[in-house]
Amino acid sequence: MRKETNKNHRFNFMDVLAILLALICITSVIMRAVSIEEPKVTAEVKKYRLYFQIDDIRSSSYAFFDGHEGESVRLKDDNTILGTLGTEFSRGVGIFTYTENVDGNSTDKKYYYPESTNDSFYSEERCSISGYIVVGGEMIENTFWLNNQMILVPEQTLNIVTEHIETTIRIINIVAE
Repeated sequence: MRKETNKNHRFNFMDVLAILLALICITSVIMRAVSIEEPKVTAEVKKYRLYFQIDDIRSSSYAFFDGHEGESVRLKDDNTILGTLGTEFSRGVGIFTYTENVDGNSTDKKYYYPESTNDSFYSEERCSISGYIVVGGEMIENTFWLNNQMILVPEQTLNIVTEHIETTIRIINIVAE
């Protein structure tokens, strides 16, 4: 007859490590098979009117805005498309003010007429231009997101480029079209 020997088998560190690695591998395979990628949430891009103003520009530059409806407008810094020129533009009078120190104590407001050759109240050479650009984006909590990538707010200045002109605009308002 043969005698069977009963050996006590103890778990050692290597056994525990092998079991843990096997469990990790099985868990990762199951998680990969079961996991479903969450769809990326993208907001619907809507059309807005970005009203702008240019405070001090040559009067002849008005022709580069009026009559150029639908012309592409880009940001000068990174060449991102801002939108397209709208249909309504207006030209303002070229009157501007600045404050000057007099005798080091008091200040006076002076009228400044850029490129004016006489002391008239109106400068034919300079004007302000206001209008709008049709832009795409979304308004979230009173903040406008241009193409869901860039924030635009009133009083912000932007350097823009069109096919005919490069200038700086100041945002006045952004409203849904």
